[in-house]
Amino acid sequence: MKKLLVFILLAMAIVLTFSACGDEVDTNNEGDKDNGTDSRTETAVRMPQGDTAAEKLCWLMNDLSYTQIDGEEGVAYLQNMISSLNQGGATITYEQVEKLFEEIEGWYGFERNGSTSFFAELSNEGIDAYADMHNKSSDTLEKEGRLYGDCLVLVDPDVIEMIDAYLLNEPPVRVVYKSANGSLGLEYELSTDGTYYIVTGIGECADRDIVIPDVYNEKPVRMIDRIAFNRNEQITSVKLSGNVEMIRTSAFSDCKNLLKVTLAKGNIAFRYGFYGTHLVEIYNLSGIDISGEYYSSLTEYALDIYSTNEQSKVNITNDGFAFYENGKDVRLIAYVGDKTELTLPQDYNGKEYTINQYAFAYNHDLTSVILPNNVKEIGNRAFCYCINLNEVIIPDSVETVGIDAFKSVGKIYCRAESKPNGWNEQWCDEPEDVEWGYQE
Repeated sequence: MKKLLVFILLAMAIVLTFSACGDEVDTNNEGDKDNGTDSRTETAVRMPQGDTAAEKLCWLMNDLSYTQIDGEEGVAYLQNMISSLNQGGATITYEQVEKLFEEIEGWYGFERNGSTSFFAELSNEGIDAYADMHNKSSDTLEKEGRLYGDCLVLVDPDVIEMIDAYLLNEPPVRVVYKSANGSLGLEYELSTDGTYYIVTGIGECADRDIVIPDVYNEKPVRMIDRIAFNRNEQITSVKLSGNVEMIRTSAFSDCKNLLKVTLAKGNIAFRYGFYGTHLVEIYNLSGIDISGEYYSSLTEYALDIYSTNEQSKVNITNDGFAFYENGKDVRLIAYVGDKTELTLPQDYNGKEYTINQYAFAYNHDLTSVILPNNVKEIGNRAFCYCINLNEVIIPDSVETVGIDAFKSVGKIYCRAESKPNGWNEQWCDEPEDVEWGYQE
């Protein structure tokens, strides 16, 4: 595989040598590449882009790949870029970047359709760090097709994940938290260096409310592995201990009944762990700002994000219906029972309710649903991809139906004579399967 960039570390300073990465990547410096110089100097540094220090550092290294300066001038240029990066609120040091250069030999960033992707080619030290991070040997990485000879290539988001968790945010002294006992029966693996445990799966645990423990077999639990709980339909809430520094990519992805998560102080990297979930409540005790687009995969559907241990507004009834009530608003947010034919409750604590977005989405067990005759609103994708749902009865009280609320379901019986104005034009995808003016 073609190496895109080689960084050589000297004892007292970094000597940077750069090679061009391809004409299609950067069209602004064509002339600079041709004559082997860069018109930018150490006083003309682009402000690194991105929302986090790790993303900005990716831009820093990508920017370096278009310079051809070395020696003292290269060190000065690098120091100035770090200073520029830190103006945006980061606290990256020269020593951290030196460490990064030790582990990443080749670097390549490109823009496509308005977004940026990063490729990193790791050195032997980087391969060792990545293997340890994933509790795997280099032989295993090679069998998985990740390692090509002596070259391991990472693609975003693995690049961001590695930088963020292991090069920028790792505490200088690891604290071992001891606060609460965890759920019994979870599966674990010991790290390759034998210093901590990794949660790898649900195992024999039957809890709906999962608590990840601080310590297992007298060693801290530091990580939840990739796809450890992927597509689990049992879990409704997760509480993390402060020892868990990383929730790997897709650790809880597509857990359709996961409604609540509690992040603890000490949790560092968790952005990519909750893809495909529709969390309603997030207890963010981590101290990390999770507002904004960067954490949208975690927060997009949240009705409440708390910074303290406040009373939950979610309650699951004995018959498996999960409701959210905040004093003004009552929503049916999920069904976590095992019945296939449902008649939804008339009310909750004597109050009418709306059916929340994604409330029943992807439930492949449902075959029949009858809605109460007083429900007025059905949220976006509330019943989408309930592929075995062959009968739905919708009362004429329903005034609003969101987009794709009944996408990929079977026969729909509507008591209204025709589609009300408040229903989205794309509320279902098979109009011929809808019967209007239905009477039993």
